[in-house]
Amino acid sequence: MDVSDDDVRHVAALARLAIPAEAIPQFAGELRGILAHMSQLREFAGQTVEGDGAGGGTMPLRADEPRAGDRHMAIATFAPDARDGFFVVPQVVAHAPATGAPDGAGAEAGGTRPEEDAPA
Repeated sequence: MDVSDDDVRHVAALARLAIPAEAIPQFAGELRGILAHMSQLREFAGQTVEGDGAGGGTMPLRADEPRAGDRHMAIATFAPDARDGFFVVPQVVAHAPATGAPDGAGAEAGGTRPEEDAPA
């Protein structure tokens, strides 16, 4: 299938891509290659392949049965520190107190309100 420069501009507009004019022939060639590959794939669309030579053509499946989901305590034995069923990890980011935040914003994170900063 032939791809014109107008086709490339149309596809670029649909995809909201800004393609410089000098790159349009390159993209036309790439689209031709994609469409040629898709036409080759279309030849195999209705065919089936019998096995691939590995394992006799079928994959053994395990039984789909419920399993115990309470393994977190067993996994917690490998954690450096665990409390109340949770992993304890070191603090990575320390929050600095908020200063000058309006209306006391940030006070719950350890910040102070402006009226508390003022001398009495």
